[in-house]
Amino acid sequence: HIHGHPENGEDREELTHNVRPQNDKKAMFGVNSMHHQAIEKLGEGLEVLLEECSDKGKLTGIIEAIKHSTLPIIGVQWHPEEIMDDFSINAINSLLK
Repeated sequence: HIHGHPENGEDREELTHNVRPQNDKKAMFGVNSMHHQAIEKLGEGLEVLLEECSDKGKLTGIIEAIKHSTLPIIGVQWHPEEIMDDFSINAINSLLK
């Protein structure tokens, strides 16, 4: 359980917050994450794909996207179908291939 993270239905000043890969400080994306729980311990074969970050790119430790190391599986903590930007469209399309 994470405290202070916007949840669905709450009044929010910002509709999105930033995420980025752990190894790329320049690649940041805005996502509409509305959850009060996050992954604490990854399961076998899972890797962190994206993590929440501040506007300056500092990682918070909250995992926002995961992928399986060998299977075509990704999981996200936001609703890409509601944003439909290039990143979200590419993520959805990669799952459908």
